[in-house]
Amino acid sequence: MKKLSILILATLVFTACTGQTSDETAENVADNNIAKNNLVDNKEVVTTKTFTLDEVGRHNTPDDCWLIIDEKVYDVSDYGTDHPGGDTVYEGCGKDATTKFETSPPHSRYARSLLNDFYIGDLSN
Repeated sequence: MKKLSILILATLVFTACTGQTSDETAENVADNNIAKNNLVDNKEVVTTKTFTLDEVGRHNTPDDCWLIIDEKVYDVSDYGTDHPGGDTVYEGCGKDATTKFETSPPHSRYARSLLNDFYIGDLSN
């Protein structure tokens, strides 16, 4: 009985100090459990979105342009105004643009580093 009284008292003190209701405390516990489930050996598990070739193919206009380079999917919609080659970036919309990216013209390391800004996922097998 004494342990139960101490537990109730501790809960009341915690609630008073944090201003949280027991429902809010339960939500925090649930949120922490979700966060812990996203960790493996104290490292965050990053899940990568995958897309089929058909899904990428539906994004085939300059206003909605996804393309594939080396099995990775990029959303380059509205990039034509910033792209040094202008609208040529849109020639790869909705398809695998790896060959074009590698050959006409071959893109620089800097251009390759920009891909990270447009990356949205991987091509599924």
